[in-house]
Amino acid sequence: VRDQVPASCDSHPAHEVYGASGAARTAMSKGAPVITSAVKHFVDIPTIKTNSAEGIAEALDKVFTDRKAWRAQVEKQNAYVLENSWENVGALVVRIIEEG
Repeated sequence: VRDQVPASCDSHPAHEVYGASGAARTAMSKGAPVITSAVKHFVDIPTIKTNSAEGIAEALDKVFTDRKAWRAQVEKQNAYVLENSWENVGALVVRIIEEG
């Protein structure tokens, strides 16, 4: 994943994090579009990414005025939430252990 992160989104090495905020994932599970910054901590989740107040305003305007954009974003998030559910991740772990 690290090689997919633009240098502009990289943070100081002393602040290394190996997972993103649980808040973004929890918000995605509620069925509304989620907007995050484009820092590396959110690179793996399908949120709307922006790093400026103007970008946040534009993203909010788009999802609140364009129902297709709203639905498309929520569909991406729902697919991620389902794929990474405890049930699916647990089944994957069991399969890896059994095949190992």
